[in-house]
Amino acid sequence: MPLAVATDPFELYSEQPPEAAYRSPSPVANGDLDRLIEQISAGPSYRAEQKLRAALRSTAIELEQQHRTGRDAATAAINDGSWTDDPYAATFFGAEARLPLRGRIQSWLVPQKHLETQISRTITELEQRVDPAAKEGRTQ
Repeated sequence: MPLAVATDPFELYSEQPPEAAYRSPSPVANGDLDRLIEQISAGPSYRAEQKLRAALRSTAIELEQQHRTGRDAATAAINDGSWTDDPYAATFFGAEARLPLRGRIQSWLVPQKHLETQISRTITELEQRVDPAAKEGRTQ
């Protein structure tokens, strides 16, 4: 079909209808983590929280091994919170770090929001391990 010339300068013309949106059927990297985060954000989900915590812990240990001598030292750093200076990220893996007053109040009054904060800060810290420039995006 030949193109028609528009008589009105604002009239659009086309040979074919717009192409359909394409989405690759293959999973995107970290798609499972994204789904877990979405489940947690939708409401409390112990199973999703535990799966996410285990996946991020494994990643943290792998990344920390680059800065420590061996897996045991990396695991100890994750467990005691010495792997990060961010108390939210440290407490996500169970360390006894002292949260700022705002964080303590948030954990008491809005535990779901506190968990989301911990997840966000933990991911930011892990990103910083891979790319030091990522730390600039962290907020208190």
